[in-house]
Amino acid sequence: MLSVIFSRRGCNLIAAVGCLTSIAIAYFYMENRLYLVPCPLCYAQRFAFGFLALFFLLAALFPGGQRGGKIHGIWLFLLSCGGAALSIRHLYLQSLPKGVAHTSCGQDFYSLVENTPLAQTVLTMITGSSDCGTVQWVKFGLSIPGWALLAFIACAFWGLIHNAFRD
Repeated sequence: MLSVIFSRRGCNLIAAVGCLTSIAIAYFYMENRLYLVPCPLCYAQRFAFGFLALFFLLAALFPGGQRGGKIHGIWLFLLSCGGAALSIRHLYLQSLPKGVAHTSCGQDFYSLVENTPLAQTVLTMITGSSDCGTVQWVKFGLSIPGWALLAFIACAFWGLIHNAFRD
C-alpha cells in the first residue's frame, strides 16, 4: 500500500490534492469565513496553484518513462517558480510604506474582469493593484503571500524530486 502512495504517480496525486486544497482553504475559509477580500495578485496565485494541480495531475496520469519524468519535473519546477515570483511580488508590495505603492484606488477582481480588456486584466493581476499592499491576515508572522511562497517552494522541490530524480 505504501509503495503505491509513494510511487511517482501517488506523489503527483498527493501534490495535486495539496494544490487544490490550498485554493479551497483560500476560498471557503479565508473568503467565506473570515470575510477577507482577495486582491488581483491573490487570484493570480490561485490560478498558479490551479495550473500546478493540473500539471501534477497530468504527471500522475501520464508518468512516462525516465525522460517523461524529467520533462514533468522541469515543467512543475518552472510553474512553481512562476507562482513563487507572484508571491514575492505580493510580499514586496506589502513591504512598501503606505501610499508609496499605488496612490489611486483599484478595482476589485470581478469589476476588473468585467470592465477591462483581457490583456489589461492579466497585466493588473500579475503586477498588482492598490489593494495588494494591505496585509489582511497574519499567522506565525507570515501573511497570505508568505504562506503561498512556502507552498510554491515546496511544490517546486516536490515536483523535481518525485519526477526528475526518480527512476
